[in-house]
Amino acid sequence: MKGSGKRRICVICESIFDIPQLKHGRDRRSKRITCGQSCHLKLIKRRAKPWTKGEMDIIEEISASMPPKRLYQTYCRMAADRGYPKRTEAAFRCKLEHMGIPLMPELDFYKFPQLAELFKTTRHTAYSLRKHGLKAEKESDHANQPWFVSRAELKRLARKKPGVFRDFDPEGLFVVLEDRALVDLILAQPKLHKAHRYNPTPCRCVETGQEFLGFRDAGRFAFVDPSAIYNSCKYGYRAGGYHWVALR
Repeated sequence: MKGSGKRRICVICESIFDIPQLKHGRDRRSKRITCGQSCHLKLIKRRAKPWTKGEMDIIEEISASMPPKRLYQTYCRMAADRGYPKRTEAAFRCKLEHMGIPLMPELDFYKFPQLAELFKTTRHTAYSLRKHGLKAEKESDHANQPWFVSRAELKRLARKKPGVFRDFDPEGLFVVLEDRALVDLILAQPKLHKAHRYNPTPCRCVETGQEFLGFRDAGRFAFVDPSAIYNSCKYGYRAGGYHWVALR
């Protein structure tokens, strides 16, 4: 690398620039070899290897069939077997976006919110399947990434513990599992929970005189939590700027 102890020569435009001092450590200087962001981007473009048709054929072959993390690992394995250069995960994701290929799997994989919608249950109940032994995987190693679960894994757990799925909607079970005999086995199990009956308490707003069927409707009207309406009826203080009275 050309340059003195405090200055270097940019490898792109050959201009002289001061070596930045790193914040942590004593007498630690940056290993940067370009004078600025524009030259750095030019250096990356010069070093980048263009994507070949064979690599894009691999992407089209395996795309939309598995979660992104496994999709990238499968691509790296197939590309290495065929002698193609290794790509970073960021470059792989950018190429998928450039080719117009969705990053999320579309076949035989579900996210837990999708399962909750199909099974007509809550997301918490869908996520609780992991406590019963359901194996799921994240989109990537970063935090707050969605979990994916395969149809094969759902079938495995349904055969092992059919009672876990008993409270779910039968039509949704058939859509996800695609096995009528397995759904019949699940429906033959005794129900784990009894149906909950929602019995709301009607209430009235003192200032407006408007009546509501329950604390939920009143909370939507006043943009507050239903528990605030309940506490207002019980203790007499305001909730959402109004006073409330329970009618029962």
